[in-house]
Formats: sequence, structure tokens, C-alpha cells
Amino acid sequence: MNFKPILKSIIPHIIAIVVMLIVSSIYFSPAWQGKTLQRDDIVKGYGGNRDKKHAKKYEGKDILWSDAKFCGMPSTMGVTSKSTRLLKNIYNFPRKIGIPMEVASLAWYMLSLYILLIALGVNPWLALIGSVSFGLTSYNLIILNAGHFKKVRTLAFIAPVLAGFLLSYREKYIAGFTLIAFFLAQQIAHDHIQMSYYLFLGLICIGFVELYYHVKEKQLKKFGRSTLVILVAALLAIAPNYPKLTGLYKYNNQSIRGKNELTVGKEKNKTKSGLDRDYINQWSSSRAETMMLFAPNVKGGKSAPIKDDRELLMDIEPRFRKALEGRNQYWGNQPSTGGPNSAGAVIVFLFILGAFIVKGPLKKGIVISVILFILLSMGRHFPMLSNLFIDYMPLYNKFRVPVSILAVGVIFICFFAFYTISKIISEPEILQLKSRLKIGKNSLPLYLVAGMGFIAFLLLNIAFPTLFNTYISDKEIELFAKYRAEGSVERVETIMSVLEGLRIRVFRMEFLRALLFSAGTLFTIILYKKEKINKYFLIALIGILSISEVWSISLRYVDKDDFTDKNLVEEEYRLTDIDKQIYAYEVKRNPRLKQLIEDAYNKFQPKTDAEKEDIEKYIINKYTFYRVYNLTMMPFQENVTSGSHNSIGGYSAAKLRRYQDLIEHHIAKGEKAVLDMLNARYIVTKNGLRINRGAMGPAWFVNEIVWASSPDEEIKLLDSVKVKKQIIVNDKFRDKIRSFETSSKRDKIRLRAGDPDHLVYKTSTEGDRLVVFSEIYYPDWTVLIDGKPSEYFEANYVLRAMVIPKGEHKVEFIFRPDYLTNTNALSLVFYYILILLVISVLGFHIFKSIKADKMTD
Repeated sequence: MNFKPILKSIIPHIIAIVVMLIVSSIYFSPAWQGKTLQRDDIVKGYGGNRDKKHAKKYEGKDILWSDAKFCGMPSTMGVTSKSTRLLKNIYNFPRKIGIPMEVASLAWYMLSLYILLIALGVNPWLALIGSVSFGLTSYNLIILNAGHFKKVRTLAFIAPVLAGFLLSYREKYIAGFTLIAFFLAQQIAHDHIQMSYYLFLGLICIGFVELYYHVKEKQLKKFGRSTLVILVAALLAIAPNYPKLTGLYKYNNQSIRGKNELTVGKEKNKTKSGLDRDYINQWSSSRAETMMLFAPNVKGGKSAPIKDDRELLMDIEPRFRKALEGRNQYWGNQPSTGGPNSAGAVIVFLFILGAFIVKGPLKKGIVISVILFILLSMGRHFPMLSNLFIDYMPLYNKFRVPVSILAVGVIFICFFAFYTISKIISEPEILQLKSRLKIGKNSLPLYLVAGMGFIAFLLLNIAFPTLFNTYISDKEIELFAKYRAEGSVERVETIMSVLEGLRIRVFRMEFLRALLFSAGTLFTIILYKKEKINKYFLIALIGILSISEVWSISLRYVDKDDFTDKNLVEEEYRLTDIDKQIYAYEVKRNPRLKQLIEDAYNKFQPKTDAEKEDIEKYIINKYTFYRVYNLTMMPFQENVTSGSHNSIGGYSAAKLRRYQDLIEHHIAKGEKAVLDMLNARYIVTKNGLRINRGAMGPAWFVNEIVWASSPDEEIKLLDSVKVKKQIIVNDKFRDKIRSFETSSKRDKIRLRAGDPDHLVYKTSTEGDRLVVFSEIYYPDWTVLIDGKPSEYFEANYVLRAMVIPKGEHKVEFIFRPDYLTNTNALSLVFYYILILLVISVLGFHIFKSIKADKMTD
């Protein structure tokens, strides 16, 4: 068998992958020294998953419910079936062979765009330059540094799906089907559905353009075949991930991303079936800020004090430095930002050039998609479009941070920028296209008009920096207005003027940089058109310009100084003196805990103090039943408390809707009765630890039901009912509640040690009793009495309740939803079908290459 043709075809790609790894290794060289990026979101999120991690680490099992934050919530969003784990292993393979996570992640970015460019016929060397440039764009590195790994991994598989979509409409059905099925399955496995949804919006735009052209050319059957290929491929991608998607869908309906049942308050802010409008649009890009795509400092870059940038600080007159050193470098209206999403001036210049000189449906589909992405990224700054999508586009109101849509937009922009260069090389006549603009009798070339138009726009902004941009944020305007009201008007005006002048200089320098790179790119293309350089020099010069630009931009936000060899999780989650006090109280209440901790030390052999503390956390939380409300931090924006205790607070972008309602209407107001029913035994204040003697424990008997006709009435009644004796129940549960009797002091209910997703209670009562559990209601729990199914219902707006029969019984709450457990085997079958498909296509391609080579001999 002659393998020469195979080797000849794959060697450029192998070289390309090696180059990607080398570039990634150079940029992230500290990773090879055992250091890691700080990954703030991973550190901050760790505590919220403490009980899941403990169950896996110390018991070797997965749990589907977490008690660590918000008094309990499902962990089904991150559930992984075997098929999902196998899909993830493909992404994790480089790490398993010793390549550092940061290096591997950056290389995956690059490989994804490389696949897209190669699939669309771009020269391998040009595709390599494009892929390296894309990998190094700022947002890719910023989210990697922040620890947004779900987003990182999902974005790494978007470009190949776009490739499959485009190939399918070019009658390359096998390649298109395979790329969509395999890489979409990977996207779904890595959890960030929001990025996949944004890709879907782009594909809809492309699909409509394709439909228009197919109808125009009377090729509707061909369009139908291509669309069918895409739909079947998408179904095959979904099948191995079905358990994950089902869990996510079920949870979203119950979370703040689902329908809001309350009608009181914020009526104009609510949406029909998703997040509140202001929450969706909190991180929106203003119209001027969208220019960050080519000028990252259009609003100053990232959120940080001016004093953190010595060069910037030194640019201020000495007498004003003290007054301004604490001002934010970023002056946009987002709450904060780790940095802009910038593709750089070279890539945006090429994209704009292609929008004028490249013809056909591919161009129109990509350009329309990018325009839509930019407009949607404006969120609250473009309410006409934003509200239209929030109210009428299915699922759009489930997602927040509209500016993040530019992550997908940059993929489209980078692809089309280098596709444009490929077209210039393969079809040089497109540089001869004439515009309507004339000098004398001669029409100027279209590419020159487009290029000079962009350069003129940059010059206009340099000359008139206030034409499109402002330099004092809305929050600063409010702050300075307050200072004025205090009487220091003249000084305030002077400081504002100095601050504005500083920011205008930043803006001008940024646009000057963009101008130089854009002019260099245009000059390179002019040289190629005039045949002063050949295509290899064109590719090389474009590569030098684009890579050097994105590299220099990204170093502003992520560089070697961001790496550390410290264990930041250990440092963040060390037990505090307050934590130790709480543990001491619990040991005093239950002396058996001391021996259980010692036994665990002997079993797991901890080597460091941090490992000992982790075991202590595991034992205390497994065998005790209390919650902590920490008022010394922002209780609903932190997971540090959850790292050591089951917390009333926590942080999640998708907490349960009813619990969020309870926070807003009761918990945040410090209502003691509500904290009592949530079993908040310990309250941490600035004055120290306070023990709440009124905390009601894991379960208690009540004697009276107060009926409510609506969710509004339910939540309002919590202001007045006596939660130790009464419960609030919605009328819809009347049929589930049988008769019960008044409880006596001899009635007992006790929670035995159990997993968060399997709670076991022992009861002893003299009659049928109504019992309330200090556990969050969720419809997918199963309750058993002595092994037989029974019924429970929602009470006190967020808790569980049920009637238990007379006598001694074992009551179990089990969280094992059928949709997660019964579909695993089937999803695994579809995983193997998917892998077999990929192997078959590769084998067919190899066979075809060998056969073609024999025919030429």
C-alpha cells in the first residue's frame, strides 16, 4: 500500500498543529514551569460545589443535589453521563499526555479556526496564520484567565460546526454532516449552551441567505437536501447529550431563567418566561464600545484603578495624580470588565474589505450574522432590537450578558478576514472591481475605497475624539454631581476635565495604533495587486501584521505575571476563626464528630493542614444539619461561606426562581421567621458570630394550613404566619393533602446522616401529622414511606411538606430523576454511532486518496 499521498496531504496539517502548540507554549511559557493562571471564577465557584467534590473525593460517587448554597439546589446542570464524559475526554486528551491546560486550551482555539479555513479551501499556511491570530485574540485569553472553562471549551468547537454548515450547502454532504455531528456534540458536552445558541442565531442568518439564493436559482430541492443533512447531524449531536440537555431544560424552567410566577413589583422589567430584563442586559456594549473589535482601548480596556498602570498614572499632572489614581481605567457603562473582545484592526480591516469585494451567499450570510451580533451586543443601549428578541425570540431571554455574543462574532470575523485573503489570492481579479467613486474619469478600485474609507473613519475619530465617544461613565457623572452638591464645584470641574483629557489621549493613541496597522495591511495588498510581492510574501506580511497586533493587545490583559504557583483555592477557603467557632459548637452538640474526624484522618492520610481542613469540612457537613447566613460578605454574591458550611447564600447565575423571590422579599430584609424556617443556626455579623436559638432544625410538625390562591399571596403571607405552627400552601396542592391531627410533644422526627440527594428521616407519632422539612422544594424528588411511594407538596413558598402516618416510619427523599438515569444507555449507543461515523469518514477519505494515487501511476 502506498502511503505517500496520505502523508503528503496530512504533513502540512501536522506541521500546523505543531506550530500551534509551539506558539501556545511561548505565550503561556510559565505553564510548563508548573504555574497556572489565577482563574478567579474557578476559585470563587469552588465553594458552591463543595459537597459534590467531597462526595466524589471521599466516597467515589456523584450526587445530583447540592446543599452547599441557597439551602440546596439541583446539580443536574453539570451532570455527566458516560457518553458526555467520553466526549469531554477528547478535549482533555492533550492534558492527559502532559500538555498544560492553558497551552492545550489556546491550541484548541487555533485548531478550530484552522479546520474551518481548511474546509473552505484556504491555503494551509494562510489557514495557520488565521488560526494563530484568532487564538490570540483578547477575549479568548481573558476568559481563560478568568476560569470560564465551559465557555472556553464551547467556543473551541464553534468554527468546525460553521464549517459543516457551509459545506452542507455546497453539496459536500458527508464532510458537512460529520463536522456538524461531531463538533456540535462536543459543544453541548461542554455545557455553555449560550454560546451554541448565539452560533444558532448566526446559522439562521446564513440559512436564510442560502434559501434566498437557492430559490433565486430554482434549486429548492438542493436546499432541502442540505437542510435535512444539517438537521439529522444536529439530532445525532444531541443524542449522546440527551440526559444533560433534559436536566438543563427541566432545571431552567424552575430557575430564574424560567417563568416568573409573581406579578408584584418590577412589572416592566419582567419577561414572559425568562430572566428579568435588567438582569439580561446588565453587561451591554454601548454603540461606541463596539469599536473595541478593532480598538480595544476605546473605553479604556479593563476595569482597574489608574494607579495599576504606572505609565498611565505618569501621564497625569503630578498635582492631580492623588485625586485620579483611584479612578477606573475603564470608563464604559458595564458593571466591570476583564477586558474587551477585540479582533484587532488588521482582521477587522480585512473583514470590511471582504464585505465589499467578495461576492456570493457565503459573504452575505457571514456579514449579516456579524451585524446582528454587534447590534445584539448593545443590549439595553439598543432596546428596540434587544426587547424584540427578549420578548419573541425563543430562549433568548434565558441568557444574560449580551456583550458576550461578540465571542461568536469574532470567530465569524476572523474566518471571513482570512477567507478574503484566500479569495484575493485565488481570484486576483476581485481587486480590479471598480467603485462608483471617481477621480477625474477613472473609477477608483473598490478595495481601495473600502480600505481608505476605514482609514478615514479612524482619522476622523483621532481629529474629533468626542464625535462618537464619551469619556465619563454614567456612574462617574452621578458621583461628580454628588461632589458638586457638596460645594466643591470648581475643583470637580477641573478634575473631570483632567480625567477626560487623559482618556482622550488614551483613545487617540489607540486609534493611531489601529490606523498604522490598517495602513500597513492596505499597503501590503496594494503591493500584491501591483505584483511587487507574490502570494507567499502577501501571506507572510499579513501574518506578521495580524499576529503581532493581537499578541500585543492580549498581553495587556493576560501575560506571564498572571501565572502563579500558589494554590489559590486553598488560600481562599482556609477555615476562619468564625468557621472554627461554628465547628466547635457542632462538636460540642455532637461529640461523636471528633472521633469521625480522627477516623477520616486515618483513612485518607492527609499530608498538609489544608488537606486536614478539607476532611474536617467533609465530616462536619455530612453529619450535621445547620445553615449559616454570612452578613460580613455580600451573601448572594459569594461562595466562600459555602466552602465550609451549608449556606443561606451563595452565588449562581441560575439560582432557583422561587428562592430568588424569597431573597428579594424576605431574606435580604433579615426577616427572622424566614431565617428560622431555613434553619439558619449561625448568623455571621461584623460584631462576630451569633447563634440563632430560633432555628427550627431539619423538620418540625405544624398544626394548621393557611391557604393561598396565588404565588403573590403565598409570598406575602410569610410576613404574618407563625411558621412554627402554621404553613402556607397554594390551593393547587389541596388534592395532595389528606387529613391530619394536632401534634403532641411526644411526636418525634429525626434526620439521620445522609447524602444531599438521599435524605432519611425516622418518625414516631401518635397520629397522622403534618410535617415541614427545611429543604427546598423541587418537583423531581421522590418520597418513600417505608419503601412505598408517597406524596409531598410545596409549603412556605420554597419548602417541602407532607402528611406522615401514625406510628414509627422511615421517610426517604431521593433525588434520582428518571430523565437522568433511564437514558444513559441509549445516549452511550449514539456516542459510539457518532465515533464510528467519524472513523468511517476518515477511512473513506484515506481509501479515496490511495485509489486516486493508483490511477495516476
